[in-house]
Amino acid sequence: MACIIKIYMSLLWDKVSAMQKEKLKVAVFYRGYTPAKNFGGPVVSIRNIIESCGDEIDFYVITLEHDKGSAVRYENIAPGPNRVGRATVYYLNDNQAHYDGFKELLKGIRPDIIYQNSFFGYTFSLPVLKLSKEMAIPLVLAPRGELCDAAYKMGHLKKLLYKRFVLVRYDLSRVIFHLTSEDEYAQTMKNLRLSPENMCYIPAIPTIPGKKYKKPEKLPGEIRLVFLSRIVKNKNLDYALKLLVRMKANAEFDIYGQVEDADYFDRCLALIKNLPSNIKARYRGVAEPGQVHRIFAEHHLLLFPTQTENYGHVIAEAMLSGCPVIISENTPWTDLRDAGAGWALPLEDEDKFLHALNEAANYDAGEYGALLKRCEKYIMSKVELNRLRARYIQMFSEAGRKNKL
Repeated sequence: MACIIKIYMSLLWDKVSAMQKEKLKVAVFYRGYTPAKNFGGPVVSIRNIIESCGDEIDFYVITLEHDKGSAVRYENIAPGPNRVGRATVYYLNDNQAHYDGFKELLKGIRPDIIYQNSFFGYTFSLPVLKLSKEMAIPLVLAPRGELCDAAYKMGHLKKLLYKRFVLVRYDLSRVIFHLTSEDEYAQTMKNLRLSPENMCYIPAIPTIPGKKYKKPEKLPGEIRLVFLSRIVKNKNLDYALKLLVRMKANAEFDIYGQVEDADYFDRCLALIKNLPSNIKARYRGVAEPGQVHRIFAEHHLLLFPTQTENYGHVIAEAMLSGCPVIISENTPWTDLRDAGAGWALPLEDEDKFLHALNEAANYDAGEYGALLKRCEKYIMSKVELNRLRARYIQMFSEAGRKNKL
């Protein structure tokens, strides 16, 4: 009997060990990761994938040890592997973030999949493309909106030359491109001339608030607005400020975000100084990640006339926090207007933005409460976390099966 039990336990252990070995390993490459503040939406997208799928997949993040625009090393990180949430993270200095450094890490990790974030971020993307082929590791590449028309046109000549170099040097038919919006899917296919077999469309996973916050009272003729994004030209803060000059209602406008373009920010500050007395605009600095949902909840509307967004985490997080939005049409969220959940408007027509601002400002508590309900219904219909999680796991699993070289 003891012998039978011993044999059974041995077989059971072999089965458990085999199951453990079957767990996918994904090496994630991007220049920024937690606790970075200045790399924008991609860090949020990557973190949310990892935290949602970490039970099924072992994630290893290879990133830089400092934030964008800074040479200061993050605090409380160690050389080698660091456990951050559900990922093992390697923070590299600039002298380690190259082909040989990446190769050494990949040899130790032995991943089933590489998940590269950014197409034009050549310091990571070019070595990763090369290593994927040399080491026979399937590659999933998320361009994070870089190949959308509006973003692609910025610095177009350099990007065109880089794209041609990549197309000549590397076989992109081996790569699965992960796109997070229908527009990004179509425009990436066009700009890289990809086959549908090499493309996978799965929306980004939004950050869900941990609690509900009390909303400020809404009185007719008064409104609290917020802008939360990086301070750069394509986020269009100056456009928002110019709209407020023409508003008749009383408005408070709080601005949060990392200043990436100092000259542009100086122009915005000049606009703030010339606002009429009924408009109170203030720059509040950089929002801490843990405070974002509270900030949105303290305001009536997000005003975000962005020139281009691939996904727009800030838009999703605002609505999930009970803060409807006035945004441009250059995002994947344009159908919110059909649901009466907010406004998505053409940048070419400032009068439509102004009309929306005045309309919202004149809402009473009942009208604003109805808007909040429509907004909540809309965003909850968009956010199906279990389904999104399953699709991401499927994407990585299928990439591992189909792309083996």
